[in-house]
Amino acid sequence: MSKRKYTNEEITNEEITNGKMNNIVQQIFALIGERNEIQVMKDIKYNANFRNEDGLSIFEIDNNIRKNNILMSCCMFGLQNAALFIIRNYKDSVELGSINRQGQTALMICINNNMYLVALELLNSQDSVPELANENIVSSFDLILRKPINNEDIKTVLVKLIEYYLQYSPTNKNFHKNINIICSNKHLVELLQSRFNKDVLDFDKICSPIQQAYVSDYVNNTITPYNMRNAQNITNATPYNMQIAEPIIDTHMHFDANEYTDEQLASMRINKRLGGKKKRTKRKVPKHKKTKRRGKSHKKNKRIK
Repeated sequence: MSKRKYTNEEITNEEITNGKMNNIVQQIFALIGERNEIQVMKDIKYNANFRNEDGLSIFEIDNNIRKNNILMSCCMFGLQNAALFIIRNYKDSVELGSINRQGQTALMICINNNMYLVALELLNSQDSVPELANENIVSSFDLILRKPINNEDIKTVLVKLIEYYLQYSPTNKNFHKNINIICSNKHLVELLQSRFNKDVLDFDKICSPIQQAYVSDYVNNTITPYNMRNAQNITNATPYNMQIAEPIIDTHMHFDANEYTDEQLASMRINKRLGGKKKRTKRKVPKHKKTKRRGKSHKKNKRIK
């Protein structure tokens, strides 16, 4: 038996039952899956102020499968206007930094789906980057550095993330790692510095202390925002096309490093880096399927005979 669909006209009170609220939310998720963006925004606007018996709004109930809330689901299905509508009108009701079963936030999903306008809107709130307090999850910084930096929107997001970390978490180890990757590429640093005056963005002041802290692994009160208020006017980053991915030993879920020797692990790293080339073996062809090639030389020999 299918669930009954409740129409908006049936809901007249501020507080509704859990069952009705769940049905409303599931309807919105279904509309998102159909990419019916206009109706999604209409339903959100009408039902945004309702609370169920537990005091939860439509934005606080996930889809139980991937643990995506409505905002994350809009980002997942590429509904940019609906995502911007939620952030701009209901950001106080939405947990912008919610993490789903895959360990992703709305910001990470937007970066993966090239929704950089939504990503920039999310970066206006500190709550959208929960990895600042949790260095064990993949960061938005990691994801964006694995993409080609080849358009203005992604450049802006990259610079916004640099500003963000320098402002809110300048001693973050993951941030140091990524800045160290950027600063280790002299060509990239030169491209960045050539576009901005040192009064606006001085990579010497950014790279030097972070590289020292990264190498020595000493981060306690070593890095300071130095004067990053001057960098808040930056709107563009580098046109440099940068593909970065850290070497991975093995992504199989049952991999256990303790089962291998240091030499074996080193060999696995090398194979992974080289693409794990395998020796090609010649495919055996049955005798009855073998055919002689009748080229020019064959025809010539036939005429001579």
